[in-house]
Amino acid sequence: MHRPRANAFSTGLVTSIALLVVMTAIFVSGVPAGPQIPLPWNRQVTLHVQLTDADALAPHASVEIAGVKIGEVESVAAKGNLAVATLQLRAQHADIHKDAIAYLRAHGLFGPKYIAIVPGTTRTPQLREGDTITAGHTVQPVDLDAILQDLQRPEQQDLQNFFIEFGKAAAGRGDDVHSLLSAANSLTNTLQSPLKAIGDVGPQLSDMLVYNEQFNAEFAKAPLDQLTAQPRQQHAQPA
Repeated sequence: MHRPRANAFSTGLVTSIALLVVMTAIFVSGVPAGPQIPLPWNRQVTLHVQLTDADALAPHASVEIAGVKIGEVESVAAKGNLAVATLQLRAQHADIHKDAIAYLRAHGLFGPKYIAIVPGTTRTPQLREGDTITAGHTVQPVDLDAILQDLQRPEQQDLQNFFIEFGKAAAGRGDDVHSLLSAANSLTNTLQSPLKAIGDVGPQLSDMLVYNEQFNAEFAKAPLDQLTAQPRQQHAQPA
């Protein structure tokens, strides 16, 4: 007479275990299953970064601290004369303070842009949900085009040729890259002796400058009549 009740209990227990296994698999594997529940390990913090130039920064670009990815760029939009990047950061890595600095960088010489953050110090308040790292705390990458435009035409052409040849060498021509690096290493070795000589002479030049500064200081303190007295005495002595 008690067997139906036992069967119902067993069925309920098996169903509960199966449901628990399915839910655990969904959370661990990240399979979409409706709205995501804000669990402690997947909670995110939204921050904004002001940039004077987005410079091809795109959504889904990585956000890193010390080379470790802590989130992604959600969007990039124009706001006045600035670009504003909206970041989604994992909460456990979002210990970022008001004096933080955001660097817009590239992966490699011509790679995609990403944002690297130096999180700042505990002397300043921690940034909260929706806060902004202002343009005064962001660093833009070096603009190679602007550098080329500032150079004189011969240097500009030489530098352009270098980048073109380097790009060709890097595109599957490993031997050429190796030769280029070997040549650079040889040039470094050649310059070591002159640079060492300059380094050896440096302390002597420094001592001479210090001595001259001391001499000039003493010379400035001496009265004018004292400086001219000795030459007059020498002329007054009989030959």
